[in-house]
Amino acid sequence: MDTMRDKPIKFSSSVFCLIILLSVYNSTAELRRLVQPPKSDSTLSFLVVGDWGRRGSYNQSQVARQMGKTGMNLNIDFVISTGDNFYDDGITSPYDCQFQDSFTNIYTAPSLQKPWYNVLGNHDYRGNVDAQISPILKDLDCRWVCLRSYVVNADIVDIFFIDTTPFVDKYFDEPKDHVYDWSGVLPRNKYLNNLLADLDVSFQESVAKWKVVVGHHTIKSAGHHGITKELEKQLLPILEANEVDLYINGHDHCLEHISSINSKSCIVYLISLKTQSLFNLHNQRKQLRRTKMKMFSVRLIFLILCIFFDGSLSKLERLEHPVTKSDGSLNILVVGDWGRQGCFNQSLVAHQMGIVGEQLDIDYVISVGDNFYDDGLKGDTDPAFEASFSHIYTHPSLQKQWYSVLGNHDYRGNVSAQLSHVLTQKDWRWFCRRSFVLCSGMVELFFVDTNPFVEQYFTDPEDHTYDWSNVLPRDRYISNLLHDLDLAMKKSRATWKFVVGHHGIKTAGEHGVTQELVDQLLPILEENKVDVYMNGHDHCLQHIGSDGGIQFLTSGGGSKAWRGVILPWDPKELKLYYDGQGFMSLHITHSQAKFIYYDISGNGAVEEKKQRMVVLGIQSLNWHVHGGFMEKKKKHLNGIVRATERDDSPPSSSSSSQRFEIDRDKARQALKQLDQQIESQADEKPRTFVKTSSDVVRTSSGGSSSMDPFMFEEPPEMSGSFLTTTAFLLLAFTLFYNILFFTVIKPSMDGPESVPADTIIAMSDSELVQFPLSSSPKKNF
Repeated sequence: MDTMRDKPIKFSSSVFCLIILLSVYNSTAELRRLVQPPKSDSTLSFLVVGDWGRRGSYNQSQVARQMGKTGMNLNIDFVISTGDNFYDDGITSPYDCQFQDSFTNIYTAPSLQKPWYNVLGNHDYRGNVDAQISPILKDLDCRWVCLRSYVVNADIVDIFFIDTTPFVDKYFDEPKDHVYDWSGVLPRNKYLNNLLADLDVSFQESVAKWKVVVGHHTIKSAGHHGITKELEKQLLPILEANEVDLYINGHDHCLEHISSINSKSCIVYLISLKTQSLFNLHNQRKQLRRTKMKMFSVRLIFLILCIFFDGSLSKLERLEHPVTKSDGSLNILVVGDWGRQGCFNQSLVAHQMGIVGEQLDIDYVISVGDNFYDDGLKGDTDPAFEASFSHIYTHPSLQKQWYSVLGNHDYRGNVSAQLSHVLTQKDWRWFCRRSFVLCSGMVELFFVDTNPFVEQYFTDPEDHTYDWSNVLPRDRYISNLLHDLDLAMKKSRATWKFVVGHHGIKTAGEHGVTQELVDQLLPILEENKVDVYMNGHDHCLQHIGSDGGIQFLTSGGGSKAWRGVILPWDPKELKLYYDGQGFMSLHITHSQAKFIYYDISGNGAVEEKKQRMVVLGIQSLNWHVHGGFMEKKKKHLNGIVRATERDDSPPSSSSSSQRFEIDRDKARQALKQLDQQIESQADEKPRTFVKTSSDVVRTSSGGSSSMDPFMFEEPPEMSGSFLTTTAFLLLAFTLFYNILFFTVIKPSMDGPESVPADTIIAMSDSELVQFPLSSSPKKNF
């Protein structure tokens, strides 16, 4: 009997415990939580972008390029997208090419190969929502993270991503011609209530120092869409109650920052009229519209000027690799013709590169082409990529960015595969483009696709098949490349200009001189005072150069080499030729560029006190090390204290010191001018100058001089006709715009001049809000 009596008690206890557990479970947020680890110092850096998915149009590509530069400078941890990811109507399926065209193929910078945390916008809801939140997209591009609502925990900050689109009534009541995908949302009220409840609980559970909320729609905005009343009524009270620090959104296509003055404020209108006691809302809105139109006209003129001058800018993709060393120096390794899956001593070269890379604390590696033998890559899933790159260059010091150009063997495979972001996902170090510019502090490196220049590959390809997609028509491709390269070099103000290509211009190797490059590329390099041209192609280590001219450095010994193959060359120019495997290092400062060649034994040393070329073993091929220096000398000041000849000196005087005396007044004046010159040049920005050797200086006549001045490039002058034409066009445009503004735009904005009396709101002086110039927020932004 006691046992029977105990059963109801045990049953009731179980029910009670179950109720407690359910109540606890129901009080726990159901928002999915993701973890984003911060840096070792617990800091975070991230970029935020919204309303972007337009297949590169409307300056999306330009924004992406700047994001890449900023991302590299900040060493970002991730990117946040605030929605409207794919215009105009989202994507139709996970395999919609819009995903690659608007995301994968646009945000290609190495710094942007980080997680992208996304929310959905109203345009995304016009397509297939399940497609955007599908794991298939993450398989296609591992950066992509998109859910309706979720939380990202990054140690010191919790970021709450909220699906704001279902809050907006008009998308349900007045969708116009649009069809929204509400699957997973209906019934709407239940969806919103659950979301708000889960969000509130998540806020209360958060112990992070910072609370940031990300949504697509605005809460406070002076933009086109204005305030989202539904969010102001339902979401804002929860954010304020939980002391949220930041709300980040998109929707309005602008950049905007609004700060709350007090917890009850909605939109704060600031008026810069101290004596005004009457506040007319209608007139203020009209004035706001006028102000926006004036701002629009300024932006329009600025945009026209940008477009006008954009025609003179280079179209080559520009990357920036930040200088991390305190002295501003750079250490780089250069290797070429390597991709043989570790064979032909590739592994030995890679091993020595790792040792030298660690000793020099290198910043990055340059590959001069022929990255994968014998016929490039078959596709972006070709195992040759890992077998020849990822599994070979494994030393910790080589886990740096690799900047690569294409070689002729790469063109025998699938070129698009080597340029694909898929390889970057497999190994983040990989970066390869046809042609681009890399800015690194005092040096700019111009990577040039030299393969299409070689006529033999088109007229006599032998048994090889080349992938000329996106190159044909060849003449136009080469013409555009040379034009863009010339403009980029003329625009450059870097102390050093290095050019990287695969084929040799001057070489004593088996392939010999590439005559097409001598005829078409070399004149541009000489005209723009390029310092160094680096190449591979010939499987050797080589240095050809003359004093004061371009130094031609070959580093094509990454794997297979050709023993005993050397063509005749002027010994005055041929500083070194080594027919074995190896690589090269560069140490670059503002005043000096030092290059050292290493063999597979790792032998390599150059005494820094020798400020000249060091050549070892040119005649003997049993060579181990070669290195050299190039110098950038400081600009000389032309202030001279001159002596004047004495009129009363005896003509027969044999001592020159007696024939001259110092004119003290002129000396003081000259010294004063020299001091002024020094002070003025102390603040002067560095100017591009033409280097000469310490022994020979090029003169305007093409001769030489033993003097040691430096010739400075003067900026090109604009002709008077050009300035006159430009001024006339701007004047005509201004007159046209003013007529258009006062006859069409202004009347349509202002509306009727009379204002109803009931719209006039009188405010006493006591009701005017006084805003302090500074305050003490709880956190510093």
